[in-house]
Amino acid sequence: VNVLLQGAETFYAQKHFEISEFACTVAFTVELFLRLRHHGCSNYFSTFDHWFDTLLVGSSVVNQVILPILVHMHVIAGTNAQVTSLGVLFRSFRICRVVRLFNIFTELNILLTAFGEAM
Repeated sequence: VNVLLQGAETFYAQKHFEISEFACTVAFTVELFLRLRHHGCSNYFSTFDHWFDTLLVGSSVVNQVILPILVHMHVIAGTNAQVTSLGVLFRSFRICRVVRLFNIFTELNILLTAFGEAM
């Protein structure tokens, strides 16, 4: 859902897509903290998937919360295009969440492997 919202926001550039994307970021952040609480820090960070998920959620928080605050406080100096490029970099990390789904669901991974071999 988040990837579809990102695509729609990029294509249509309307404010309500930014709001829904922010809601997804909040949901992912809450999920991350619930998992941390359930597993504990040492157990949670013992697998690569959890590190990867933390990187993705962190990039969402940086793009949705921290970057706008720094721009508003004039901490980040640069043109609007440079700040937008930085935002695109962080958004591209979040698209990697789809790759993570292939690792979670074995059937999707088999399908992706077959598709890759067919090409």
